[in-house]
Amino acid sequence: KLHSMKRFQFIKGLIAATVVSALPRQKSTVYQKIYLLQCFVAGFRYYTGKNILSKFRIGDMLTMKREADNKYDKNAIALYWNDAKIGFIPAQENTLLSRLLDADSVKLIAEITHIEKDAQLWESIAIAVSQLKEIEHSDALKNSIPEYLTVLETPEYETLPDNVAGEKERDLGRLLEADEVIFKVSEVPNWLSEAEKSGFEYCPKFWIANEEYYSVTTDHIHTLTYSVCGGQYLRDNDGKIRLQGFFNGEDSFAG
Repeated sequence: KLHSMKRFQFIKGLIAATVVSALPRQKSTVYQKIYLLQCFVAGFRYYTGKNILSKFRIGDMLTMKREADNKYDKNAIALYWNDAKIGFIPAQENTLLSRLLDADSVKLIAEITHIEKDAQLWESIAIAVSQLKEIEHSDALKNSIPEYLTVLETPEYETLPDNVAGEKERDLGRLLEADEVIFKVSEVPNWLSEAEKSGFEYCPKFWIANEEYYSVTTDHIHTLTYSVCGGQYLRDNDGKIRLQGFFNGEDSFAG
């Protein structure tokens, strides 16, 4: 995940971005990007973005649209690439931004800052929301902007292959957002409901070393919400990173 600003830093950033300097204007001016938020796109896997990922480029501008009538989040801010909805500003980061957009008092821009196709979908696109602040050629003015508001951060990826092999995934939200979760055929418990068991009948099987696995995709993963406790990343026979799911009570996931 990205380094998230603490609330007081975020508010400080907004204030720093909107204060108008009282110093005299000079002939030459420049524009400084003030980064108010840097984050991954929330809900990316549920919208059009995953199908057009190859078309994205770093620096592409995004449109932010308020969804005040969103039944899940009254502060929702949807993100669009051209006319394609690709997800949302994360809910934990959208309260102040939604108020600024509603007030239309600050001109905000959103852009793609990082693209990582080898990560899981929820970490594939990182964006920044910023304001262009006009500043004069004055050292005093430049130094008045806190450095953390002007630096583009490098995302902290948790799902890149080189970073995750052997790591456990205890965040059920991420497990349930994965495009695929694999389960050992021998470890599917008898206590699953009939609906949960029947879903496995349509899942393809494959082998990793001497173990047979089910490949479970999005629709069936969600039916297992209350039966899984986490997962672990492993490499298959082709070196591809796969996310193995574990059921509640499995000793192999303890520790």
